[in-house]
Amino acid sequence: MNKLFFSAITFFVFCITGFAQQEMPPAYVMIEEVVVSATDPRFAPLFYSTSENGEGSLVYDLLELVKTKKIEARSNIVGGYKMNWSYIEHQLGKREKGTWLFAEGVIQKDIPYSLQNVKGYCLFFITSRDQNFNLVSRVFAGLAPLTKWNNDTLLINGCRLAYFSLKEPLVSAILERRCLHCPDSSMTYLNFLRQIPIEDLNPGSHFITPDLAGLLSDKFNYKSPASGLFSYPESVSGSACVVMKEIEDFDYNYSFFEIYYNTFFNISEKINNIQKQATSYFNFPFLVGRDIYGYSSVSSVSINILDQCHDAYEFDSLRFFSHRLNSEKDVVKAYKYDTLERIDPYTGEMLPDTVLASVDYSVVRILELHNGSDIFPIALCIGRYIYDENYKFIGYNPVLWIPIDQQFLSILDSSQAYLPGYPYQKTLWGYLRSGMYKGRILSERPIDNGEWLQMKEVLE
Repeated sequence: MNKLFFSAITFFVFCITGFAQQEMPPAYVMIEEVVVSATDPRFAPLFYSTSENGEGSLVYDLLELVKTKKIEARSNIVGGYKMNWSYIEHQLGKREKGTWLFAEGVIQKDIPYSLQNVKGYCLFFITSRDQNFNLVSRVFAGLAPLTKWNNDTLLINGCRLAYFSLKEPLVSAILERRCLHCPDSSMTYLNFLRQIPIEDLNPGSHFITPDLAGLLSDKFNYKSPASGLFSYPESVSGSACVVMKEIEDFDYNYSFFEIYYNTFFNISEKINNIQKQATSYFNFPFLVGRDIYGYSSVSSVSINILDQCHDAYEFDSLRFFSHRLNSEKDVVKAYKYDTLERIDPYTGEMLPDTVLASVDYSVVRILELHNGSDIFPIALCIGRYIYDENYKFIGYNPVLWIPIDQQFLSILDSSQAYLPGYPYQKTLWGYLRSGMYKGRILSERPIDNGEWLQMKEVLE
């Protein structure tokens, strides 16, 4: 009976833990990447080969997957460029007769590629940490073989040939093979990789969303929680007012480099300072949020929804939704497009035109309803940047209002805000609802139920 009772309790705790893991993501989720070199004896098993041409080595088996087109390779764990075999063999030293080489001139015979030019690996891990930045878990996600130029360091100038994800079954099968040169002959490549001392290798780190972590590794099943059901109030109090705020810009400086680009080295030594300064970055989500790490910005989401012909209203600082713009004629599209012809530097072939998109607009103001102690964001103002003759930014012109209706709200609530140093994730809608952003009040005026009901029709 006691054993049965203990088993039932254990099963119950296991279930609760499993549900909690799915519902409550850790405070921080990150990609960690480290470089291991072929010259470091600690990692010699990763470079061991049974033949001069590299056959039988780990890199030979991995690259054969790309060479035989069994998998489609990318340059990085978060996508990057598509890597074809002609590019990879060029990086491995292949040169055709007649090619001009620096310090050697025109070569007189073909030079084949060589796996001896693989000088290291970039290893990728998905790491989760609690709100005090203590390590919760670290999961190996994949690796990329590296070449390097001259005597440059692998860390800075190593060229990634292709990224091989553990989620790919063919890659997983290779890494599950025995590592013949390991001290323990029964150890697999995967077991060896999981035991590498990450902290000793100056890891580079990037904050990512729990959703992206789930796409990169089967070991993560966390989901970013949405803010939940929301509706605007049916009526407003006698003291209700609408407040227009100008979003405070942040002065970019070199100390922001790592935070702005979401790339950190030895972050464990810096996290306390980042957390202390987190309030300095609370306006980042308006402009900063790189899709490759799972984040979006309020401005990018707003401009995208404009590009999809969402309702917009001419800017008016008093009557906010008085003149609806014709989405096909009057709404200024925020993207400017141009095309660029490209030539493959290795084959000389003409590549398809590349479309370049530039944007001179962003969210510059926010309209709030203050109803008692509740504050509701109800519209975002898109502004166009103004530059002088030297292309120096001097200000902006407000152009239009985008009401935060249910369609726009749902998109904001499915997009993640980049808040470095702030534990736990927030959607862009959760971020706007929290009032974390900093803004300068430009105007404030009362609103009655009649006007609110008219605005609410737009916000439905």
